[in-house]
Amino acid sequence: MGRTIDPNIHLGERYGRLVIKEYDHKDQFGRYIYKCQCDCGNTAIVAYTSMRTGHTTSCGCYNREQSSADHDSRIGKKFNMLTIIGFDHRSGKHIYYRCKCDCGNEKVIRYDSLNDGSIKSCGCLQSNRVSQKDLSHIGETWGRMTIIAFDHTDKI
Repeated sequence: MGRTIDPNIHLGERYGRLVIKEYDHKDQFGRYIYKCQCDCGNTAIVAYTSMRTGHTTSCGCYNREQSSADHDSRIGKKFNMLTIIGFDHRSGKHIYYRCKCDCGNEKVIRYDSLNDGSIKSCGCLQSNRVSQKDLSHIGETWGRMTIIAFDHTDKI
C-alpha cells in the first residue's frame, strides 16, 4: 500500500505568483487540489502537480497581461497595405484587429489572416485589380468595333 501524505505539508509554498493557502480536496485522479492566493489578489483552485511542474504559475493574470502586451506591440505593425490601429475583439481562439488600409478605409481583420498574407488590403486591392484588367481592353478593336469605355454595371 502507498504511504499517506499529509496534504497540509505544502501550505505556504510559493510557485510563481501563487502561494498555497489551504488544502481543498483530492480529485478523481488522486491529485491534491489547493486553494492558492495569487500575487494579484485573486484566489485560484489548482492541482499541486500543475504548480510543481510549472504548468500553472498564476490565477490567469499573467496570461492576460501577456496577451495585452502582445496587442499593444502589434499596433502600428504593417501587413501589405494594412496597418493595425487597435485591438477589436477575440472570438474563440481568433484575435481581430482594426486595421487602416493605405486607401484610407478601416476594416476589422483576423490576425492570422494578416500574418499569413491571405488578406492584403481592405478589398480595394482586388477592386483595383479587376478595374485594371477591365481597363486594359480599352482601345482594342474586335471586327469593326473598338472598346472605348468599360461599364461597371451588371447589365447585359
